[in-house]
Amino acid sequence: CTRNCVDFRDCCGSGNGWGVSLHLSSCDAQEIELRTLRDKNLCIQVGTYCAEKLLGVCIRKKTGFCCYGTKIARLIQQQGRAQLGLGFGSPE
Repeated sequence: CTRNCVDFRDCCGSGNGWGVSLHLSSCDAQEIELRTLRDKNLCIQVGTYCAEKLLGVCIRKKTGFCCYGTKIARLIQQQGRAQLGLGFGSPE
């Protein structure tokens, strides 16, 4: 999901921002689907990284998630990886 700086668009959280309010931008279908999966507690946040820089300043961040079909599948992955000392990899 994408989060633009200066609160232009936040598709990782509320789906709002001043760019969305003025109809200059919107979240895409994948980001809306991710929001639905996150609301159902089916996803694990992997991390956030800078997706775009302008003059050395990050202007767009992205957050990576791993999502599963059921809560039990998410729990097995989450707890199993923690016990084995394995991570979920890079957020990119």
